Amino acid sequence: MTVSLFAALTLGVSSLPEAAGMSLKDILALGVARPDALLVRRLHKVYYGNTKATTLQAEARAAAIRRKHPLRVLEKIENLIASAPNKDTLRALLADTAAEDIPAVAAKHIEKKPKEEYARLTQSPDGWARLTIFTKDPGLLDFANGLPGVTPKSREKLLDGFKEFVEGETTLAPPRRMVHVVLKLDEMDKISRGEGEDVTIRASDGSV
Repeated sequence: MTVSLFAALTLGVSSLPEAAGMSLKDILALGVARPDALLVRRLHKVYYGNTKATTLQAEARAAAIRRKHPLRVLEKIENLIASAPNKDTLRALLADTAAEDIPAVAAKHIEKKPKEEYARLTQSPDGWARLTIFTKDPGLLDFANGLPGVTPKSREKLLDGFKEFVEGETTLAPPRRMVHVVLKLDEMDKISRGEGEDVTIRASDGSV
């Protein structure tokens, strides 16, 4: 039996039991592309696999059927809740949410992990190395913009400037930092009247 394209795109949680007891190799042998095979196994485990949260699993499964969510929407739900501590509860909630509203509802219930600064140096066996620095410290931009050939508007020569600095062929230029401040008209009016004590000004570099 031939399944139409549109019928295939609407396949949802009710189609997953077909994968029961099948290994990844079994599914691939049927001609299924590897990404799709991995998705089927992932979702089958979520909605039909063993779990301690059987009630929430049943609620999520029933909601997904009721809402007629296709597999790609269920995949989106899993990706959204991947870092959440209460996945089972959120899954049941999002499965019972209209597809177009899922991102917004998820954002309300999932706390964003606060950013943390870090520095990481990795080197591959062939000698190539990568240095990654993630920070709000304006000193990093001062350092980069102080390298020869580098300006806030042009960083194409960042690596060349870094090499010159490491090899002692140059010194850093004095810090030159540019930020932008955007004010609403009513805020500008308050400040011009000397009444802007309660106005918070945020610059483009993140400073307040």
